[in-house]
Amino acid sequence: MLQQYAAAHHIDGERWRLATGRAPQVLDVVTRGFKIAVEPPTTDPKTGDLDILHGGYLVVVDPARRIRGYFDSDAEGVRRLEETLSALGAEEQHR
Repeated sequence: MLQQYAAAHHIDGERWRLATGRAPQVLDVVTRGFKIAVEPPTTDPKTGDLDILHGGYLVVVDPARRIRGYFDSDAEGVRRLEETLSALGAEEQHR
């Protein structure tokens, strides 16, 4: 299913990682890892897909698995995201 989603949204697998898993592990990553609040998950009775209502932030995680920022998808958030990604790229070049 994630492969279909990635293909439909033209997601480059070399640059982005999509993940799924069992509800307890997904909730742990979202709440404890990304520190984003979620509503209790529900399961679509027709497909069995897990639906999780969560914050709409983009989260940048560096290669050391540190959260580098949370970004809204509005113009200001995208500007800040681009700045953060540029800085992260510069840091990686100096390693």
